[in-house]
Amino acid sequence: MNLLDDRYAPITDSIGFLETDFRQVVAADQRWRASLGGYAGRPIGGVLSALLDALLPLTGPQRRSVWVQTSGRWTAYFDNFVNGTDAFPPISYLCQQIGCRGVTIGCRAGTGKRGASASFGLYGPQPTDFLNYVRTVAAVEDMGRWEWSANGAVQPFEEVAQYLQRRVRDRLTRDMLDRYATALGIRPFDESFYGTSGYVVENTRIPRTVRTETLQQARAGHGPE
Repeated sequence: MNLLDDRYAPITDSIGFLETDFRQVVAADQRWRASLGGYAGRPIGGVLSALLDALLPLTGPQRRSVWVQTSGRWTAYFDNFVNGTDAFPPISYLCQQIGCRGVTIGCRAGTGKRGASASFGLYGPQPTDFLNYVRTVAAVEDMGRWEWSANGAVQPFEEVAQYLQRRVRDRLTRDMLDRYATALGIRPFDESFYGTSGYVVENTRIPRTVRTETLQQARAGHGPE
């Protein structure tokens, strides 16, 4: 089962991580948002479910994100985008600014109009052949068809023999993602891995049109426009 028994999906369908201290991440995020303008942040506290409640309702475009302290050497990221957390932009950018590694973990059960997917991304502080990707693997269902991709340098913990499975959905599973993350010191699906300190960032520039959905509407794959 995924994080919090999927009660907060699609928020928890994807999670980002930066390999550095929570306070350093918050400071780096503050500098980044100040350079962009139109953002406000504040510290919050509570168990993980309470920290994620601060993101509700879900919106399109994304309006709020939260950094969460963990019990390890990583800081976690979630946001309130209606299609699920889009961790790539902040993780890819800030790991370069801080000088640390970044990870994205995606694991989604097929619900409503959305297909299932599993993905792993590792990012570094230096540019690579494509942005700062070090390694990405993904098995994604789209309109009933599964697609497989694997790019970058194979990591020592990868179970590459599994990638030869005939069915794409079997090439990268939730349990494999858990083992990959564990090899890096991350327990993405374990609620106890997450601490009680968070930092919420809100986009204060309100677009003319904002799509708003509840968790239930987002899981169903439709909601009010």
